[in-house]
Amino acid sequence: MAQLFGFQITRSKDKGEPASFVLPDPESGATTTAGFYSEFIDLEGQTKNESDLVRRYRSTSEHPECDLAIEDIINESINIDENRQAVTINTDNIPYSSKIKKRIREEFSQVLKLLDFSNKAHDVFRRWYIDGRIHFHKIIDEDDPQQGIKELRYIDSLKIKRVRKIEKTETKKKEVSEPKLDGSQYSCQVILEKCTLEQAHDRSLPTDARLVRYKVDGKDYLDVTRSAKASNIFDLYFDTYGMGALQSIDYGRGTIPPGQWGYVSSTDTKKKKRR
Repeated sequence: MAQLFGFQITRSKDKGEPASFVLPDPESGATTTAGFYSEFIDLEGQTKNESDLVRRYRSTSEHPECDLAIEDIINESINIDENRQAVTINTDNIPYSSKIKKRIREEFSQVLKLLDFSNKAHDVFRRWYIDGRIHFHKIIDEDDPQQGIKELRYIDSLKIKRVRKIEKTETKKKEVSEPKLDGSQYSCQVILEKCTLEQAHDRSLPTDARLVRYKVDGKDYLDVTRSAKASNIFDLYFDTYGMGALQSIDYGRGTIPPGQWGYVSSTDTKKKKRR
């Protein structure tokens, strides 16, 4: 590090290897050991999941006859020539402009370079043919994603699993509205609903008001309801809250005659102005 004319000169920082959950594929053939390894014998001969299926594919490919057949298929499929690529992409039938098609072909060529397909075409095709699938981790520079894919790392088919994520949306529970008393159809008038005992014993209530005790969802309630017949009150609460809700119908403590209760006399007199 040095300073010259007010400017500071430093060495470029090494970003190091890009972040990836897959170790680089060693070209020397060395095996990376981490953890424990074990073998198993499938006595039932049945595959339990996708990993077991891949293991059976690989064990089958180790037989000499199968290995020779696989090599013949690979050699017929991969023909590397100096004058042309082993694999190309055909964009004739896609409904895009020539500019976009050219960009697709350029990106495809870049992917082949990242895979080093000209030298590793045999290995890539063999892995895909035996396992029936092949996976790569696309590594990009998170600080500058516009640079595109920096590296492609092979992922072992035994170490990857397809997962479907289902997002559940919470549905709002419909609020169940409580039954509403409508005494007009039963010749009843509900004066006080779900009141206290002190309010129900008000002597300014009419004499035909009854104390109605009932139970809804395990809770006890008290109403003051007036009607000429107690049977009307019974029908009102039975039809509204169902069987077993009504507990009792008792006389109230009101002292006002039914005809006078709620009557307001018009005593407004206009005073004559004196001249």
